[in-house]
Amino acid sequence: MSGAANDSYLLEDYVDREQRHLDALKAVGGSWIARWRQARRVSRALEALQWSDTRGMGEDAFIQQHGLLRSGVWVGVSAAVGWFVLMGVGSVREVLVGVLVGATCGVVSGFFSGMMEWERAEERFARTLADVSARADNRLTSG
Repeated sequence: MSGAANDSYLLEDYVDREQRHLDALKAVGGSWIARWRQARRVSRALEALQWSDTRGMGEDAFIQQHGLLRSGVWVGVSAAVGWFVLMGVGSVREVLVGVLVGATCGVVSGFFSGMMEWERAEERFARTLADVSARADNRLTSG
């Protein structure tokens, strides 16, 4: 089994086990804090499973799609509108400067936003995968 396929298998198994544990806590009327903690574990496992699919597109494509096209466009439009509100629209030159400022802000912020989002998601994925792997190893050695 390849690394990515093995990761997905481990994560799917982990999500199923954690969901069953949450269902059991609900059935027996476990404390609210135990149910809340278990719900967070399920949520974290589902996020990792979703990220295992998303990371298949690669870092560059992710930065372009999620950084530049999502947050970068909004920042660029906001910067251009802010420029027009603050400086006013007088001539074609001022309009071009506003659009250039907006586009520059959008590209720079979108790139850094996408890059930071990728790094943060990779760190969370690695932590979750290490936790899942350790739990799987413990189950194999103890039972």
